[in-house]
Amino acid sequence: MHVAVAWYQAGRGRQVGTERQLAKAIRRLTPYAPAHRGLDLDSLLAQLRAALQVAEANRLEHAVRIDLDAVELVEEQQ
Repeated sequence: MHVAVAWYQAGRGRQVGTERQLAKAIRRLTPYAPAHRGLDLDSLLAQLRAALQVAEANRLEHAVRIDLDAVELVEEQQ
């Protein structure tokens, strides 16, 4: 949810909102890394961190053009 809101904020040109939502998404997903329920969170988190760097550099016009790559489903280690 926070990722979607971050993209919405970026589209509206709201840098602070974008940064906060991306940071919140990263903070909430990190405890579940490297994978959770078959989702490769390490890959997703790397992409979110890259998007946050773009937003923090005050380049929101580029942030809305960042497309997240498809995140692979992985087999979890038991």
